[in-house]
Amino acid sequence: MGDVADTQTLARLSALREKLPLMPPEGLPSTFHLPDDRDQREQSMTMHFLPLQRRLVAFLFPLIVVAIAALTTPAFIEAGLHWWPLFIFGAPVLLALLICFEYWSAAIGFDAEKLHYRSVGYQLTAPWHRLSERLIDGKMSLYVSECEPRYHWWLWIMQAVLGPIMPRRSRYAHGLMAMIPLHWFASSPDDAVMLGIRTRLAESDITKRRLD
Repeated sequence: MGDVADTQTLARLSALREKLPLMPPEGLPSTFHLPDDRDQREQSMTMHFLPLQRRLVAFLFPLIVVAIAALTTPAFIEAGLHWWPLFIFGAPVLLALLICFEYWSAAIGFDAEKLHYRSVGYQLTAPWHRLSERLIDGKMSLYVSECEPRYHWWLWIMQAVLGPIMPRRSRYAHGLMAMIPLHWFASSPDDAVMLGIRTRLAESDITKRRLD
């Protein structure tokens, strides 16, 4: 039975490889090769950005804060509290700009050994045997077992503050990082990202069965 399952998996794997495009689609590129000064985990991979329409969501974060500040600042000035808007909105604007930049830079990459995911406030790297597919509301995500995210400095501070005050929410936020929304990076069900990752998962599944 195991040989039959492996044969079927290999057949699916061959079909997936045949669908992989030889040339990138026309239009805005969704991949880039990182320069040498980037994270070593990413230097050997092609990283895939979010599609442009999803990346544009990044600008909502600073726009919302700036809009609120613009609507309320005249009231503070009229009340003679000229510096209050700076004290109230200064830190939120900086945080919103930081989130905007990191959301715009969110990317996923993979090679034969591992997958690397860079998101807002953290990044993680996992070998294929720790990854599995999950369907959430009919959309494909990846679950990382024994997830160990690397926090960016600002999220590390927020988690350190949130942990003692609201431990359940802190653990919940940490648990969410084990889910990678793969459908965010796919422009179609059979694009290079989806096919490439499914191919790697199929290869990993064959290896697991042989080891078992």
